[in-house]
Amino acid sequence: MVQDAIEAVESLEREAEEVVLAKPTLKELDAVLSAGSSIPVSVPQLEEVRRRRQVAREWLREIEDGSARGVKDLRKLLHRGERIPVDLETHVVAMKFRIAVQEWTEKMEGALRAR
Repeated sequence: MVQDAIEAVESLEREAEEVVLAKPTLKELDAVLSAGSSIPVSVPQLEEVRRRRQVAREWLREIEDGSARGVKDLRKLLHRGERIPVDLETHVVAMKFRIAVQEWTEKMEGALRAR
């Protein structure tokens, strides 16, 4: 029984370390944290997993709230997202598209004002 608990903790530690070394998806982070919630001991590696999930989720909330409107703000947000050590590639690509649309929109508005 005790040996099983020790093996479960060691397995979770290895899994958390592997996830931290990679660029995991939010789903992978959630899976590791879910597995960790069933173990009644503290696993230090889970703190980094939690931190990454929190940073990624905060960034996603920020891009969803739409407060960044200008190209400059959108680029800052994009660069922050690219530095998050979590696989957010689909969201990063969407941000790049959003920036391209915003640049085109601003260019067209400028051309119309110049008339």
